[in-house]
Amino acid sequence: MKKVGIIALSLLILFNLVGCVNKGNEEVVKLYPAFKTEKNTKTWGYINKSGKFIIEPQYQRVLDFSKNGVAEVYKNGGVGLINSKGEEIIAPQYQQIIDLDGGYFLGYDGELIYIFDSKGKEYFSGEYIYVGSYSDDLFGVGKITDGGEVLMGYVNKSGMEIIEPAYSRVYDFHNGKALVLEGKDKYKIIDKKGNIIKELEYPLVVPSVDDNIYLVKDENGLFGYIDNEDNTLIEPKFNKGNIFENGNAVVAVGEDDNYLYGLIDREGKYLLEPEYRNIVGFGNGYYGVEKEMDGKEIKYAISNNKGELLTDFTYSNLNNINIKNNFISVFDGKETYILNFNGDKVELPVLKGKGELSFDGNVLRKVSLNKLSYYNSKGEIIWEENSDYVLSEDVNLKEKTYVEEGINIRYPYVEGMKNKEVEEKINKELYNRFMNNEGHAFYEVTYDVNRINDLLTISKYYQYSDNGETEVVGNGEVYNISLQNGKFFNLGDLFKDDSDYKKIVSENIAGKLVNSIMDGSTIYGIENFTGVDEEQSFIPTMDQLNIVFKSANPLTDIETISIPQKDIEDVLDMGKEFWWALMVSKGF
Repeated sequence: MKKVGIIALSLLILFNLVGCVNKGNEEVVKLYPAFKTEKNTKTWGYINKSGKFIIEPQYQRVLDFSKNGVAEVYKNGGVGLINSKGEEIIAPQYQQIIDLDGGYFLGYDGELIYIFDSKGKEYFSGEYIYVGSYSDDLFGVGKITDGGEVLMGYVNKSGMEIIEPAYSRVYDFHNGKALVLEGKDKYKIIDKKGNIIKELEYPLVVPSVDDNIYLVKDENGLFGYIDNEDNTLIEPKFNKGNIFENGNAVVAVGEDDNYLYGLIDREGKYLLEPEYRNIVGFGNGYYGVEKEMDGKEIKYAISNNKGELLTDFTYSNLNNINIKNNFISVFDGKETYILNFNGDKVELPVLKGKGELSFDGNVLRKVSLNKLSYYNSKGEIIWEENSDYVLSEDVNLKEKTYVEEGINIRYPYVEGMKNKEVEEKINKELYNRFMNNEGHAFYEVTYDVNRINDLLTISKYYQYSDNGETEVVGNGEVYNISLQNGKFFNLGDLFKDDSDYKKIVSENIAGKLVNSIMDGSTIYGIENFTGVDEEQSFIPTMDQLNIVFKSANPLTDIETISIPQKDIEDVLDMGKEFWWALMVSKGF
């Protein structure tokens, strides 16, 4: 992708995330992502509530159906849309698709943005870096000028410019009025002809979801609320403030970063008094409320938009509370389960330990340790993921699960090898490397698998939490194993014994890190890199060496720096056992 394309995509994602609001998307299509495996390759499709495939697996990845009756599907490196019959509304040809609400979608192909509806009809396209929601018959749009400045304006659904790009930020129109930002700090309310209705004298203004109420910050740094004619609704008196949604707003009072949070209505009346450590909106008018218990432990409860606490302070982390389809998924430190909107536990299967649950009235979806399964309302399994990995006709990599309070571990083991001593050696070492939870209060481990000839590569991912509040996600532990003798290779096993491979590899990586930081293509900072050592994780291929770094990426991400073999061939020892395992299959 060209550098301007990278900038455009980054801004596109940023602007659309800024405008995103959790609207409690109710899924009307009762189809669920699932896959089949053939030759260790997953292809995704959709099952119904009985576990039968209605849309046959053919995609690399699929997402849930939206309220518009369409779903994103990924194939051959692109993303498109299908309907509930499996018909391609938009062929998988875009780098990204964003649901703009109102029945419109954005597709980005690396150069242009295309706008189309849920039937696949294209309305317009252009070199935009941002297109917002369709609201009051207009889209907010942004372009990069020849000087590199981002300017924004409005177009209609045919792409005709209605208000020329002249602003640094634009927001949706409602009832013929919209908030815009000119320069860095000049907020204005305009009409649909671009005429200025009101200039606002505040250093910060943010429109709310509800009824044209704007959150404002005054010159003293206090937050309050005005309407779209600059009439004061609630005087600036809060040290922190959030936008209004579902008739309420979260606010905070205090000083020196010692804030207490409360929930107010449109008149500024407290529905929850400002006495909590934090309050987080989940959408649908529900909130997570954080409280310090006995001056020690932090616990969480759930409130509705009337300020009524639906649960006790039972839950251990706001990040583990999810609201979807009129049900609430919670984790109490031991189990994950489903509540209804009254806060009552629903009679459905519980998940020992931490995971993700969602229920739509028909099907319970469970994701535990990156493993997917579905149950019907009676608690019967209708589909579950098979994690077996075929190594040969008779040999498989299977998995076991270890669960106790605060610990969830999926770990692999080999079954079916002719040489039982090698099998036992591999399984014992894998068990030892996966079962060490390093003393953390909560610890979760999963993995990915790859095999080339007689070399088995297992990438380990982990997530842990020590206080119920701060969570760390990590990766970077990769095990390369000989299926011939069970040896776990380290980095030195690739190189000549008398070579200074550590220095050569480190210098190669340092140069690549400098270049990647300059072009913005990596999140790994050079200040974190001090050189490779014998225990450095790596993923090999036939023509390059991928050095793996521990990072805080999502579980499915690994940060690597790739070195072509030709750049380090002088120090490689291609006669060593590692290279025979990688390049030759003798059978096991």
